Amino acid sequence: MTLHPLDPLSGDAKPSQDFIFNSITHREPRFCTPHRTTRVVRGPDRTWGDVYEAVVDLQAQVLKSWLHVPGVQPTLTPEDCFEAERTALADEAVKQECAQLGIVDVSLVVADPWFRILWHLSPPHENWRLVQLFMFVRNNPTDNHYAHPLDFVAIADLIGGHVTEIERLLASEGFGVREIRPRVPKTEHNYDPDLLGSAFLRKDLKPLQVLSPEGPSFKVDGNAVEWQKFKFSFNYCEGLVLHNLTYKDGDKVRPLLIQGSLLFHMEIHARHSMERRRLMWAIVASDSVVSN
Repeated sequence: MTLHPLDPLSGDAKPSQDFIFNSITHREPRFCTPHRTTRVVRGPDRTWGDVYEAVVDLQAQVLKSWLHVPGVQPTLTPEDCFEAERTALADEAVKQECAQLGIVDVSLVVADPWFRILWHLSPPHENWRLVQLFMFVRNNPTDNHYAHPLDFVAIADLIGGHVTEIERLLASEGFGVREIRPRVPKTEHNYDPDLLGSAFLRKDLKPLQVLSPEGPSFKVDGNAVEWQKFKFSFNYCEGLVLHNLTYKDGDKVRPLLIQGSLLFHMEIHARHSMERRRLMWAIVASDSVVSN
């Protein structure tokens, strides 16, 4: 099958060298006959935290550019999140905080990783790759941990592989940190039917069935989707990104849109101003590369 220049990369097109490639996606072409190129964000280097951005021509098998990008951090990958959680839960200071809250079984503690931008550091440490971890605990291994928040945040550095700081959350708006540690909420709020049991399920809803006995009304060819005379493709990096949106008008295929994107929207709910700022920093940092 002949690849379209805007088709996503396949496994054969991805490099095999032992680097940390944070994100790889095709590079948006200008309004001309495009070459099949890709944009690569490599990093951070595990020793120095350096980040590089490269552009590769896949047709010519040529490296078009290799640029060191200082003062930025690439987005967190799932591997980064898992490593940050392991680092936080193995830290002795984190275990001491949990013990002060009466938590004996640390295996029930959950560390929820979010990006941490270095704006608050003076001078900024460009070689740090920080992750802030909001802490929770479960009553049992299958419990919903978000019902049991802890009153501190752990800051982990992925480059150094250690927890750099532990911060207590504010008691309330306009007040400082509590002198007496609060009790961890014990009330469970679970949504899994297996945990709730049949007594909690509604009995007044009639069955809903969604059937397509003749098959779907759309066609998928590689990365191209045809539906109701429309044809489009999409890209993962900026959410829903439409390419080459066309409409079949009789015998004519009319171009409607070369490229357009629908970025995601996220509503942050938090009790305190500092918590809200932390989460907003994490949302700002969710792009491919962000400034410190």
